[in-house]
Amino acid sequence: MKETPLLMNGDMVRATLGHLKTQTRRLVKPQPSEVADRGDISPITGNRMPGLVRLLSTDLCLSTWEDACPFGAVGDRLWVREAWRVGSRYDTTAPRNLPPKTMTVLFEAGGSIANQPSGLWEADTWPTERPSWAGKYRPPMFMPRWMSRITLEITDVRVERVNQISEEDALADGGWSYAKCPVHKNPVRSFQNLFESIYGEDSWTQWVWVITFKLLEATK
Repeated sequence: MKETPLLMNGDMVRATLGHLKTQTRRLVKPQPSEVADRGDISPITGNRMPGLVRLLSTDLCLSTWEDACPFGAVGDRLWVREAWRVGSRYDTTAPRNLPPKTMTVLFEAGGSIANQPSGLWEADTWPTERPSWAGKYRPPMFMPRWMSRITLEITDVRVERVNQISEEDALADGGWSYAKCPVHKNPVRSFQNLFESIYGEDSWTQWVWVITFKLLEATK
């Protein structure tokens, strides 16, 4: 079993903690059409194989792509990186140099975690307002593993074009946000807006890794 970091924004974090988000779609890099144009050596795996477009169009089980997925295979784990802060006294300290589990970590999506008097590293209680001692904003990509409060287990991996998404999967991946887009009541249309806002207007026909997961560990 391997563990891989997965970046999430605040909305994704809250939806995952609320058991509303159970899938994520991430772009295949490079896109299969590019691989097919260049020949039959996959830059993803380094193995010689038919062009990815031709492979995906066959009757081969898509689970064979698990080994190529950079996020892991079924049974592997993902740990979520999200935006965070610690005390201002550490503002000049690089994340890698922060002493693990010796301070309160405040999450931009809400909630905090700290080393409690009981000796357990678990949820802390603070008012909704950010405390005066909170330090500077830290991007998700710089979160150390020991700070992560969300651990996920991969239950399925497949490859498809993002525009093949069903209404059910749109809700599982991000269609929960369609309430924020009252013009489009359809979860698929809402997810399209969400996806294109992240990856650009030309992204709706791209190939993506579809990763289904279950929540193993979470601190709100």
